[in-house]
Amino acid sequence: LNTCWPTYAGSRTNKKKEIFKSHKKYSFHIVENNTSVSNLGKEFSRSRCYIKTLIYKKYLRAFKRNTKINIFTELLIKSMAVRGFSLASIAEKNSLSEGAVSSVISSCYGLCSWRKKCKKDSLRRRHKQKILRFIHNQSVSITRKLVKESCYASFYWLNKHECDWLNSCLPKTIRCYKNKRVDWSERDIISSSLINDVLSQGQYSMSLTSLDALLGGHGWLLKYRDKLPMTMILLRKMELIK
Repeated sequence: LNTCWPTYAGSRTNKKKEIFKSHKKYSFHIVENNTSVSNLGKEFSRSRCYIKTLIYKKYLRAFKRNTKINIFTELLIKSMAVRGFSLASIAEKNSLSEGAVSSVISSCYGLCSWRKKCKKDSLRRRHKQKILRFIHNQSVSITRKLVKESCYASFYWLNKHECDWLNSCLPKTIRCYKNKRVDWSERDIISSSLINDVLSQGQYSMSLTSLDALLGGHGWLLKYRDKLPMTMILLRKMELIK
């Protein structure tokens, strides 16, 4: 393991370092009194896995009551754990339970942090591959909204952990431009001139709805009368409104 083990693995400081100083009392109770792990957990208010891990870390080989876990089994478990095998596959390979495999892995300093890093790297590669495969298989124009809707989980995971990479792969954002404000004075002049041309032909029997339909059917003469003063004056002259 020394040839492939990274130097930064397990560099995190242990917050419970002072607790490991009490390993002597655990080993004393086991060796001298032949106390079981369950009774030790009840006596010192610790879990069975914690006590077993603590004893394994201090290399008390005589404690190992399980004959299946020997030195060669430990080396095989640790080598498979370094290469990224899951707990289920390691347990099936060695005919052990997942709890026993987890106890051996946690007894090796830095192995848990290394496996966490490998799992995160694998998840990162999987999400990146999903985004790239989706972009490559699309024949239509790709937008950020389409990628987010199709690859929801991968998009948000990469946006949180690999934001720079995601922005480099996705197309540039399209800015939304606001529509210009309506110039009601100009619209009033246009509508009054159109209505004047229509009414000058002698069609005085037309209603406001029909006149509004001639203007495009937008409801200007029905909803926005106060914004069209010239048009309203013209309609009053023609006695179409009161």
